[in-house]
Amino acid sequence: MEDLMLLLKKIEDNITESMNQEYLSYCNIKLKLDKLKNELNIIEKNLETLVEKKK
Repeated sequence: MEDLMLLLKKIEDNITESMNQEYLSYCNIKLKLDKLKNELNIIEKNLETLVEKKK
C-alpha cells in the first residue's frame, strides 16, 4: 500500500511540474505578444505622425 501511495505522489508531482511548465510557457508567450503589441502601437503612432507631416 505504501508503494502505491509513493507512486501516486510521484504521479501528482509529475502532473504539477508539467502544469507549471505549461504555465511558464503561456506566460512567456503572453509576454512576447504584449511586447509585439507595444511595438505595433509604436509603429502605428509613427505612421500617423508621418501622415500628419505629409499633409
